[in-house]
Amino acid sequence: MAERRPRPQSVATFTLSVAADLDFSATYTYTEQVWDVDHAERYAHFLKTQMLDIAQHPEKGRPVADRPGLRSYVLRWKRSKHGHRIVYEETPNGIFILRILHTAMNWPDDL
Repeated sequence: MAERRPRPQSVATFTLSVAADLDFSATYTYTEQVWDVDHAERYAHFLKTQMLDIAQHPEKGRPVADRPGLRSYVLRWKRSKHGHRIVYEETPNGIFILRILHTAMNWPDDL
């Protein structure tokens, strides 16, 4: 009799919109110019791991007023008072990220 193995569960992931991809690139470039490439790499890694966590737990974000289906979640680097707001919607495989916006921005206007 053959042994039955449990099916591997699919891992939730994220997909970036064109605008979110540009936001991510601009954040990396700015961080590299202001600090250095090592800091930019660490912050990019931080953002990616946090976006994967949101994909695993999309309920973490708060619903966006007047935008049915959209949620937002603020990521803060270490003890910084600023960070980045991830605006996303749930998908069958995780989340689709519409924007990655700095918390100092008037983010509803940028949606």
